[in-house]
Amino acid sequence: PEDQKNLTFPNDVVPDVIEFAEKNYRIAPGADNRAIAGLSMGGNQTLIIGLNHLDLFHYVGAFSPVIMNANADQDFKTLLADAAGANKKLRVFNIYIGKEDTLYMSNVSFHQLLDQHQVKHVFTETEGAHVWWNWRDYLVDYAPRLFR
Repeated sequence: PEDQKNLTFPNDVVPDVIEFAEKNYRIAPGADNRAIAGLSMGGNQTLIIGLNHLDLFHYVGAFSPVIMNANADQDFKTLLADAAGANKKLRVFNIYIGKEDTLYMSNVSFHQLLDQHQVKHVFTETEGAHVWWNWRDYLVDYAPRLFR
C-alpha cells in the first residue's frame, strides 16, 4: 500500500541508523544530542522525520527542501496541532532556500504555514538557485548552531 511505501525511509533512520550510530560511535544518546539535516529531497525527508519525531531530534535543518505543500497539513499534523509543545523541544529549526531556486515559492508557503501556527523556526533566503555552493554555505551556517 501507498502508506507503507512512504514509511520505508523513516523506518531506516528511526531507529536503525540511530541505533547503529550509537552502538558504533562515541556519541551521547538522546534528542538534545541529535540533529538531522538534508538537502533537496533529503531536506523533505529531514522535515518529515525530524518534525514528526521530536522525541528523537531537537535540531532540524532543511537545505533547499522539496516541500509538498498540498500534503503539509497532513504531513506535519502533530507539529501544527501542538506548536507550543514543539517549540519547547526544538532547539534549532532552520530552513534555507535560494531566491532563484525552483523550490523557492513552496518553501515560502511552508514558512508562512509555520508562522501561521507559531512554530519557531529560522527561514533564511539567499541568492542563487538549487546548487551545491548554496548547500555548502547553509551547512557552514547551520553546523555551529548545534548542541550549544
